[in-house]
Amino acid sequence: MELTWQKIWWCLMQVPVRHWWQLFYNLRRLDLTYRVAREEGRTWMRWHLRDDGMIFISAWDETEAERRAKCALPDGFDKTPWLKLETRFDPDVLARLCAGLARDMTLAAILACGSAGLSFSGAGSSDPLALLAVSTDPDPP
Repeated sequence: MELTWQKIWWCLMQVPVRHWWQLFYNLRRLDLTYRVAREEGRTWMRWHLRDDGMIFISAWDETEAERRAKCALPDGFDKTPWLKLETRFDPDVLARLCAGLARDMTLAAILACGSAGLSFSGAGSSDPLALLAVSTDPDPP
C-alpha cells in the first residue's frame, strides 16, 4: 500500500485535465489514508477513481482489534474438525442408535393409535400398554 509514480501517472491518464486539481487533492488524501492504514495494521485497501478526480475507498482489511470485536474466527481455526477424528467409525454404534430410534418411533405410533381409540388384532382395549404387548409379539396371529 503505497502511492507510487505509476499509480499517479495512471490516475492522470484517466482524469481529464480540467479535473486534475481535484485529483491531486484526492491523491494527497489517499496517501494520508495509506499511512493511517499501515499504522493500524491493515494489509490491503481497494480504491476507485471516478472521471471527475474523486477517489473513494470501497474496502480494506480489518485490523486485529476489529476482528476481535466482531468475534471473527482466528486464522488457524479448524472449520472441519470431524475430518481429523482419531477414532474409527464403529458400525455397531450406528446400528444400536437406529434400533433405539425405531423402537421409540414404534412406541410413539402405538401410543398415538391407542389414544385415538384404535386397536390391533381385535383387542377392544385402548390401553397403550396392552397395545404394546400386542405389537411386540414376534409372531403376530
